[in-house]
Order: sequence, then C-alpha cells, then structure tokens
Amino acid sequence: AEQARSSGLLEICRRLGLEIQRKGSALYTSCPLHKDKTPSLSLDPKLGRSGLWHCFSCEGGGDAIELFMRARRMGFADAVRELVPVASHQVRLED
Repeated sequence: AEQARSSGLLEICRRLGLEIQRKGSALYTSCPLHKDKTPSLSLDPKLGRSGLWHCFSCEGGGDAIELFMRARRMGFADAVRELVPVASHQVRLED
C-alpha cells in the first residue's frame, strides 16, 4: 500500500488524464468526480505522504490513492494492484 501511495498526487492526476494548471503558487485541475466547468480541484503535492487534494465544488478531498479510487470507482485493494507495477513489486492483499 505504501508503494501505491508513493505514486504521488501529480502522477496519479496524469494517469487519470487530468490537465494540471498553475494559478499563482497553487495547482488546480478539473474534478473527475463530477462535471466541472472550471478547475475546482486544488492539489497540494507536498502535504501528507503522497499529496492532498480538495474539491471546492463537491467538497471531496483526501490523499492521492483516495482520488484514484474515487475517480475509477474501485476499492482500495484494486487501486493498489493497479498503481503498483506487478513486474517490480509483489503485493499480496486479502480481499
């Protein structure tokens, strides 16, 4: 799980196909959890172990793996399996 968290918020945003925009010193993108006309998801890649996010429209928030899980509508174990490359890491999870 720690290996999945170490993927980092910006890398996970890229994997989700989100375009990151800089507004001053802040980073924003459109929230993948709802229809977003203007970028409302704030990204702080330096907070926490993998970065934190907060959407000002839907009030969602969390760490990088939480964003991936919610955007892909999958559970923790499936998200970890997808985020940790099988070729380089053996991850054993009990469902």
